[in-house]
Amino acid sequence: YHILRMILKFHIVPDTLFNEYMEFTPIDECANAIVTLLSNTNIDKYVFHIFNQNYISVREFINYTKSIGFETEILTGNRFKSTILELCNELPKDNILKGIVNNLDDQYGLSLHSEIAQNNNFTNHYLNSCHFHWSKIDATYLNKIINHIKKNNYI
Repeated sequence: YHILRMILKFHIVPDTLFNEYMEFTPIDECANAIVTLLSNTNIDKYVFHIFNQNYISVREFINYTKSIGFETEILTGNRFKSTILELCNELPKDNILKGIVNNLDDQYGLSLHSEIAQNNNFTNHYLNSCHFHWSKIDATYLNKIINHIKKNNYI
């Protein structure tokens, strides 16, 4: 959410994120996955990791938002740092650092990379055997997210 807000509200993104990936899990599909697993497996023996592994890159997301009128400036580490600090001073109640502080590196670059690799292959194996498949994130879904964010004044 914080990355979306940075792109959609402040129209900036650090170059360190440009080639990273974003995960979107539609809540209705998540609910269907849970119901599918509850209905078709002996859940007391397994731990499931439920998320849509069909990521999109930050680059793809920026290209999509550009196609619908959102221009995003890609900033280098130092420029990103100074822009973030300026925004914090200008908008103290809308602190852009809230929620992204843990992802800032020593140079105030921003990274979504984690040493912990997310993996839901085991879960997807069960879901696939029950004929459940995660959808690809497309323009229609992204449009719904952006409209919801706008409607609720998050940007």
